[in-house]
Amino acid sequence: MPYLGSKPADGSVSATTLKDADNNTKIQVEESSDDDTIRFDTGGTERLQVSSAGAFALQSAGGSFIHSNTISNTFTLTSQNMFMVGPVSVTGVITVGSNSTVVVI
Repeated sequence: MPYLGSKPADGSVSATTLKDADNNTKIQVEESSDDDTIRFDTGGTERLQVSSAGAFALQSAGGSFIHSNTISNTFTLTSQNMFMVGPVSVTGVITVGSNSTVVVI
């Protein structure tokens, strides 16, 4: 669907979400205040995130996260797979739970 609003003279358009008619496929650039993460949803499920640091998380059947920089938080993987593509540094704790795998490349 084409953009039907008015544009400023510089041609820019401001929005936080680009979505389809039933709102289950969308790209969000501001899910919450000062989020700084781009999210891609299809069929009502979030499939991909790109953080402000340039890391991206790909979520598929079973979940997969791909990181390419510093992981500074602590989290647990449950029924998910994580691929860390170097250089990667981990300053938090990653707990690998049931049905999960971590691969470092």
